[in-house]
Amino acid sequence: MNGPGEYSAVSYLVAATTPARPPAIQYGASSASSVTLLFSPSSDDGGKIITSMELQMSPLLSTSWTAVASYQGASMSHTLTTSTDGLVAYSKYRFRIRAVNDYGASSYSPELVASVAPLPGKFGVVTKDQTLSSSTSIMVRWVDPGSEVEPILGYRLRMTDDQTLVSSIVYDHPTNANVKEYLATGLTAGESYSFSVLGINFNGAGEVWSDAASFESCTAPVDVGIPWLIE
Repeated sequence: MNGPGEYSAVSYLVAATTPARPPAIQYGASSASSVTLLFSPSSDDGGKIITSMELQMSPLLSTSWTAVASYQGASMSHTLTTSTDGLVAYSKYRFRIRAVNDYGASSYSPELVASVAPLPGKFGVVTKDQTLSSSTSIMVRWVDPGSEVEPILGYRLRMTDDQTLVSSIVYDHPTNANVKEYLATGLTAGESYSFSVLGINFNGAGEVWSDAASFESCTAPVDVGIPWLIE
């Protein structure tokens, strides 16, 4: 028995692995020719600094993922366009992103689906249906803007008490485009309330409320008949 041999060459190891999966991409903005995406960093870089991010896109109804060549891998936001990235106006796409360090790439983030289309435009003022209103309720109605190419899927209605100036969302249905009216109840008789509305499409809620329309919770006087003199 001659004893132990020589030690091996020294290896230097780093306690590190691939980064954690990034959070889902967030919608930033859009138009008929662009989509802006917002990114968040991975919660864990795996023990080694993240060197880049890799962004991919695919048409909504297929899984033909391709790298977004216009994204350089460092910014926390990116705008894709019809001219630079081959997007088609009013088409829907899926987007995902992953983080990369010296040990490899993370899993892809949850997907974001967005349409190459603007958010809904500004609505006209809402109107009051007096026949269906009372001294403690107001029925309001609205119509879609006439120029929307991306379909409006639902609506959000805001009511403001003109006396206290307190506002609240009284109707919020992002997937019910068939209803374009709302009956506000439990109001104070004779007081005025303002209403404004916005639309919601595939990408989200419009950014501009309609001009506020103010109405009183009241009814027409009751016909008391022809006055007559008591002698």
